[in-house]
Amino acid sequence: MRLTAAQLHQRLIHAQAEAAKLKIELKRYKNDYHYNMIDQLQAENKQLQERLEQALNEKHKLSEELAQAKANSYEHPPPPNEAAPAADREEEVQEEEHPSPKEKLQESTFYVSHRTAQHESTSEMSPNWFSRNLLDRGRSKKE
Repeated sequence: MRLTAAQLHQRLIHAQAEAAKLKIELKRYKNDYHYNMIDQLQAENKQLQERLEQALNEKHKLSEELAQAKANSYEHPPPPNEAAPAADREEEVQEEEHPSPKEKLQESTFYVSHRTAQHESTSEMSPNWFSRNLLDRGRSKKE
């Protein structure tokens, strides 16, 4: 079954209209809040993975230095000091090792970064995605 030139032209027009319609729908999806959120979360995930990798490298380096320092201290023990100053040092160390729970919470990297990231994302995205979606809905009704 052969198609005439007019039929082929009609099919071409129909295919072009369908392609334009799908491009508009794709544009709407790209501007949708959830798709933007996925992009943001992927970028944040990448940053957090890089920070985790850096922290692991630093931890590995510090553990090697600690092992080396322990090995050196076993080979060359320090000379004994007076008993009274050593007791004072132990009390200072114990005080430093046990900070209050509130300080631990404030120093926690996850807690602080999560708290600040949450405020930034809501303040940045709220007006943009809402107004953009309203505009897109208004445009799609007109078309």
